[in-house]
Amino acid sequence: MENLKIGQSEPFMVPLSSKEQKVVNIALPYLEAEGCELVSVRVLPQKSGSRVCLFIDKKNENNHIDLACLGRLNRLLGDVFSVADDEDKLFLGTYNLEVSSPGLDRPLTKLSHFKKNIGKRINFKTDEMANLPKAFAAKLLDASEIGVKIEYEQEKKSVFDVSWNHIKSAYLIYEFTKKTGKKAKK
Repeated sequence: MENLKIGQSEPFMVPLSSKEQKVVNIALPYLEAEGCELVSVRVLPQKSGSRVCLFIDKKNENNHIDLACLGRLNRLLGDVFSVADDEDKLFLGTYNLEVSSPGLDRPLTKLSHFKKNIGKRINFKTDEMANLPKAFAAKLLDASEIGVKIEYEQEKKSVFDVSWNHIKSAYLIYEFTKKTGKKAKK
């Protein structure tokens, strides 16, 4: 995949609501200026307004986001969203902003996220599909502009192609490696 410049952010493959897309449009320039990537966004209804959850990481894979940066972005984006909400009534009622790192079980929302995790197990939530439950874990075999190829095992291993429009969410299943205490052979 080509390197993207500011203003040319990689699109989300998992569909966003119109409110989530508005949040992305507002937040993206600020995140890109800080060298950060918006990994995932969720706008969830609450009793008196909305909960806005942003999962952010550094664009440089060798440098993960730290708490100081998350705190700075939380304050910055809080101010930006307050102005946008005052002007355009972005959220109904009040809103709570949560800015976090994606964590070990990171959401996969962009093609590059899926490509980077080929061969790993992923938790999927999909809409109704023949031969697959709505929520399941599967090994990711491939990812393209059309969708993903997965290996799902129920009674036997089966390979399925799942288009992006069927995927509601996908999360990496982080697998810890067991330490044996043995030295590696040279």
